[in-house]
Amino acid sequence: IVYFGEEVQDLGVFALRTISQDTIASGSALNFVSAIQSSSTAENPVGIIIANMGQLLWYRRGKRAVTRATWAGLPRKTGVSQQLTVDSVKNRVPGNEDVAAHTKYIFEYVIPRMVNPAAKLNIIGIGEGAEETVNYLQYSWETWKDRIQAIVIGSGYQWPSSDIQNPEFADFWGKRARAYLLSAEPVETPLSGREGFGCNCYSSGEEFFTERLIIEAYTSILRYFSLVDKVPGYQELPIIIPQGSHEDTEGEEWGGAVSWGDEVKDSADADADAAGTFAVTSAKSVAAGAAAAAEEKSEEKKITEIEEELVKK
Repeated sequence: IVYFGEEVQDLGVFALRTISQDTIASGSALNFVSAIQSSSTAENPVGIIIANMGQLLWYRRGKRAVTRATWAGLPRKTGVSQQLTVDSVKNRVPGNEDVAAHTKYIFEYVIPRMVNPAAKLNIIGIGEGAEETVNYLQYSWETWKDRIQAIVIGSGYQWPSSDIQNPEFADFWGKRARAYLLSAEPVETPLSGREGFGCNCYSSGEEFFTERLIIEAYTSILRYFSLVDKVPGYQELPIIIPQGSHEDTEGEEWGGAVSWGDEVKDSADADADAAGTFAVTSAKSVAAGAAAAAEEKSEEKKITEIEEELVKK
């Protein structure tokens, strides 16, 4: 399995928001890699390569590669000084100058030297990693077509399948690729979008953040890779879902075909529902408040009576 992630993350990090709110293992590659290792057997070993799509700037003083965000936060002469200038030679790693070059480096340098030539490859691309991987493969398909078994991408935006110009790769793409999209639907729920992506589309189970796609969907993705591996000649049956026929939270972006009139009507209905809910809630709150006040007065009366009895005694 070869994983190409987003260009904004440090190596092995999926989502810092998940690391801070949950655990390091869930927000990084730790749980993902553990799941892969648990599926590996002596008869069918599975390996993982994680591309370093983010750390492509060379920080000479620190002697390490860093992301653009880390570069912007490096120490400066004064608090108002401009960030350090990126030298196109001194601060770049030869052969890995940008995400496109790094993707090519993984395929043409890392895989030939680290992976058994007989091993099949399953590719995962998220965000920019998806774009660069597909772009590279369509122009190098003759080299890789006998080794790549399946491809999965995770995307937070529409991506026209017309960008794929290689007919042979496009045919493979339609039969052995999947796109996991931002959606509130349960993981692996079929979604509309095949017309745009050129392959079957499924919910990732993540509604808002592209960086969390892999966290929510990797179990489904690994299950899909296992299915392709076990079924000779496996092909995805085209799933054609009419636009707007399911609860598409992305609306027009995913082909939901929502008109302005519909939006206004839906908004008005939502406002009416909200107003009704507020009125009911307010009435309940008033009633509850009155009951509480009455109960409080009753308690005060009891306390007063007890105090008077004590005084008499």
